[in-house]
Amino acid sequence: MAHLADGLTARNVRRFHAVTGHVAEVMSSRLRIPRARIDVVPRGRDPDALGIRTPDRRARVLADLGIQPEALLLVAAARHEYPKGLDLLLKAFALVRERPNALLVIAGRDGNQTPELRRMANDTSLLRSMRFLGVRADVPDLLCAADVFVLPSRWEGIGGVLLEAMALEALIVASDLPTTREILTDGKR
Repeated sequence: MAHLADGLTARNVRRFHAVTGHVAEVMSSRLRIPRARIDVVPRGRDPDALGIRTPDRRARVLADLGIQPEALLLVAAARHEYPKGLDLLLKAFALVRERPNALLVIAGRDGNQTPELRRMANDTSLLRSMRFLGVRADVPDLLCAADVFVLPSRWEGIGGVLLEAMALEALIVASDLPTTREILTDGKR
């Protein structure tokens, strides 16, 4: 019903904006409007607000979280919803966590998948090598402490935290999605 209402009301709108070219293509088709009516306006991040990645910043964050400096820290930041793919991340981490110092932390608010994610973590004994951090105001700090930032999403309009991870020079492992390819490789393979 919402798609029908969107399609009907879209005819009265002169210009639209999308955060990526892929989103523009999808919405052009969904709304049945010419792609030329959709401008792509990429999101950005304020580099001054993010700060810079330094060894001292990493050390401070690890100490605040009670994590040993030699830990291999994987960080994900997403709400606990199906499109964010955190269940896929837990399945994958269960396979690679043999490395004794590997630690996965997930920052983000609870959502529809929280009970399932907690069940998965308990069933695979991941709780010894992972933490749910909940909502955090210091995600840029977490990204600076990360050895690897992980974006396991099934779908993204644009991964804002992906932009932050890039700006903070984190190593990135991301789902192969049209929008992540557009951001990470400027559309080139």
